[in-house]
Amino acid sequence: MKEWFKKILDFGITDSDDLVEMHKQRMFNLFAVTVIPFILFNLFTNLRNGFYELGIINTVQLSIFAITILIGYYKKYRFLRSLILVLLSVIAFYVALKFRNGSEYRVLVMLVAGAVIFDKNWKYMVFTLFLSIGFTYCRHLDIVASGLPSDLIGHRVAQALIPFIVASVSLLYFKNIYITSQLKLQSALIEVSNSNVAKERIMHALAHDLRTPLSNIISISRIMHQQGNLTMEQLKWLDFIESASQNSIALVNELLQTHELMNLPENYESIDLNKIVEEVVQMAILTSKDKDLHVEFIKADDDCSQLLVQLKIQRLFSNLIHNAIKFSNPSGRVIVTVSKQGQLCTVSVKDFGIGISEKNIPIIFDAFTKAKRKGTQNEPSYGLGLSICKQITEQHGGLISVVSELGKGTEFVVSLPMVRA
Repeated sequence: MKEWFKKILDFGITDSDDLVEMHKQRMFNLFAVTVIPFILFNLFTNLRNGFYELGIINTVQLSIFAITILIGYYKKYRFLRSLILVLLSVIAFYVALKFRNGSEYRVLVMLVAGAVIFDKNWKYMVFTLFLSIGFTYCRHLDIVASGLPSDLIGHRVAQALIPFIVASVSLLYFKNIYITSQLKLQSALIEVSNSNVAKERIMHALAHDLRTPLSNIISISRIMHQQGNLTMEQLKWLDFIESASQNSIALVNELLQTHELMNLPENYESIDLNKIVEEVVQMAILTSKDKDLHVEFIKADDDCSQLLVQLKIQRLFSNLIHNAIKFSNPSGRVIVTVSKQGQLCTVSVKDFGIGISEKNIPIIFDAFTKAKRKGTQNEPSYGLGLSICKQITEQHGGLISVVSELGKGTEFVVSLPMVRA
């Protein structure tokens, strides 16, 4: 229910909208959700009781709201929302004055909606002045019709007008605070976004430019190694230089591949999850021979075809399976299982290796996490793989979880929805 209501409130909102525009559309959607059920109820009641003129007015109101739905759907002519609010107010006052049915109280909802929808203070002030006069006049007619003594009529009218004005001024005050805060937040978000883009560009440029000098260091160390006139101590240090350089260039390549992968266009295609995971497992079996590991694959009996980005999904399960191999003890085993559970396809990658400590589990999905460690044969780890897995899983609308016990092994479970929202 909560998710359904949120989708209605977010109708017509796109990621390209600024924060102020988003809140304008949400407020109008909330206004529509609040008012339309009452209009439908009144339409049914009026037609059943033979009040056809009121039924026609209700139909006009529904038609106006239909226009607002089209505005939200096509994301055009959004400036008409404020005019529609004024038009609905005029209709409410017309009905209130002609039929004396209390319709003037509907403008209280419009008063709140207008605080967000009108972007200029003077427009909102004119709108609230119109509402104040109309509402007070309607209450004045009711007070006069009640037969109240003339010397008390002014007092009763003031009782209706003053709270209305106070409410209008208060809403205007909070609207200005709210809009100012939203603009500051929007400005901060833009700065953060620009900063992240600049950081990515710098990181990509640095990673790209570092590969050449690192490759030169490796080449020079190998040439020096082949000279044959070096002491054992010198050879040891050359081996250390080459090993460190190779680890550095591996990290650089990882950064470049990650940058390129995460910036791929989201070209979703129907892919059998069984097949793509099996292909990754077959490739992993080749790399697991050094540890004499047994990698077992259990496919789902049901069809697990989904809309996926192939390269990203391959990277996701390649990272998980190679991690399982990296942290498994020699002659151990890794079990990869694909299963279908309702509208979810689930992939489990389970090893029986060194496991993860309880304190590190909450941070293993962070980029460059402090929980990184070397594999059972000193394989390097850069703390990027699991953060990439989490990003790819979430891009596909899925969830990734982990269960682990130190010294007994780890199981990662990725759940991907059959139908993307």
